[in-house]
Amino acid sequence: MKCKKCGSTLPQGHLYCQTCGNEYQIVPDFEPELENSMAKTMSHLGESIFTEEKEEVPSPAEMKELMSQGRKKSGLYYGLLLFLFFMACGFLFFLQWRHSADYLEEKAREAVNKGENLQAMEYYDKLRKKEPDNSLWYLKEAQLELTYGDRDTAIQLCYRAVEETKENQEIYDLLFPLLEEEKAYHQIYELLQNCPYESVVQKYRQYNSVLKDLSHEGGTYYEIIKLTLNHDDVQIYYTTDGSIPDENSYLYQDPIVLGKGRHTLSFLPCNEYGVWGKLVRKEYVVQTTTPVAPKTEPESGSFNKAEKITVMVEPDTTVYYTVDGSVPDENSTKYTEPIPMPLGSSKFSFIAKSKTGRFSEITKCEYELELPFSLSIQEGESILMEQLIKTSHILDMNGAILNRYGVFRYFYCFPMEIDGNNYYIFEEHYLENLIDNPLGNYYGVDMQKGTVYLVKKDFFGNYDIVKN
Repeated sequence: MKCKKCGSTLPQGHLYCQTCGNEYQIVPDFEPELENSMAKTMSHLGESIFTEEKEEVPSPAEMKELMSQGRKKSGLYYGLLLFLFFMACGFLFFLQWRHSADYLEEKAREAVNKGENLQAMEYYDKLRKKEPDNSLWYLKEAQLELTYGDRDTAIQLCYRAVEETKENQEIYDLLFPLLEEEKAYHQIYELLQNCPYESVVQKYRQYNSVLKDLSHEGGTYYEIIKLTLNHDDVQIYYTTDGSIPDENSYLYQDPIVLGKGRHTLSFLPCNEYGVWGKLVRKEYVVQTTTPVAPKTEPESGSFNKAEKITVMVEPDTTVYYTVDGSVPDENSTKYTEPIPMPLGSSKFSFIAKSKTGRFSEITKCEYELELPFSLSIQEGESILMEQLIKTSHILDMNGAILNRYGVFRYFYCFPMEIDGNNYYIFEEHYLENLIDNPLGNYYGVDMQKGTVYLVKKDFFGNYDIVKN
């Protein structure tokens, strides 16, 4: 840098010229024009800054107006957002309702009312898939299938309803008549085993095949067992060796008497439609040291109709009895078949004897039989002989016989109910030279009407009227 006054070169860092002593000016001199230009520029800049400062600080009125305008804009913005939100919710709700069970059910009902059954079945099919545990949709669709005659599909839908849903009694009411028409009795039986509706079980009980009311469960007993079953609705086949019964096995009709020993009984019920039920097997053990006292059926009591007294004992024992209350022994009457109960009062005593000669305790029974009859025994005998005279079986009231020396005698045996009517039973004997020979011919005299019938006796001791 040079000195402006003398032109000498100024050393670096010096503020005065060493030659002439002139002071060095650090701030340069500006030209007037440049200075004016800078002044104007700074003036405009100040005005701009002042103006901007005035805009940044509005007046209270202006501030209030600006805030009001902002609120309006903000309200419109949020209102629009809220509107769009509710529109979206409404659309979603509409879509959800279009797929709801209530909507599908309403559309199915409308289709049915219009006769558009195929369309209705499509809606019920959707309902089944949407609510697979609701049996109502299976029922409705099955009913519509029947209108088109598609029985197989209707039956399948009912089966699915029973197996897969909360059951509905109307399902059984629709299904069982269809199975009846198909004669699918075994399927009805299977469904009845798990049916929760007692009214349905009772309505279709003829198709059931169940062993019920077994008098004795399996186990050990210390007396003779008289095993009884309820067989009103079914036939019950059984075996005593534990094998599976069939139609060739024993058919239960009378109580099964189980004596000393081990017994394995198998029961199999079969209804009138040929449906076999479940196999029931029971094991019984009867332990005795002496013969078990006889059991009677019926036991002591009063009766107003003719009954038979049945005696039950262990196998390989013999029963003897008396009818006057005395103690029976091997010299007393031997029991061989059911005993008709005598008229009036009677006292029976029974005793069993084993093969080893041991006797059981005595069983005593008292009976009182009163029958509503009009004829006496003597009148019945007279009516019988008069009728036999009319038929020339005998010649007179003494029982004389044509071309014979002997006579017929008719001995009263007992009262007997046959086919709902009460009869006096008389046995025919042939008496000659004081020898009495029972002929095995029986006659019955109706106690009320006095009519006479020939009576036959079968191998099992059962009596029946022979009507000409």
